[in-house]
Amino acid sequence: MYKGTIVENSLADKSILDKVKITKTWQDDDWTLHDVSVEENQLEELGKAIIIEIIEKKIKDLTLEELNKHEYKDLDSMLTSHKGYYGDKVNLDTDVKIIIFKLT
Repeated sequence: MYKGTIVENSLADKSILDKVKITKTWQDDDWTLHDVSVEENQLEELGKAIIIEIIEKKIKDLTLEELNKHEYKDLDSMLTSHKGYYGDKVNLDTDVKIIIFKLT
């Protein structure tokens, strides 16, 4: 079983949502994100990766190194970017996930 997040707005063909188990949905204005679970044989293979680590923390607790790896120069630039996608609900206490992986 695989778990991940689908940004519904980025889908050209939304029928994929009928093929996965949606465990949580987050919506704000035009954006809809779904946390999903999917069996390995349910979907076409798009690529493979090994997940090395998943880190969950609040935006305010991100290190400068973590911000820089995602091309943010500081917390303000990350907040501005994320508010553009997800609206004003995003703040320094918003939880984020950092997924460190290696493509195989």
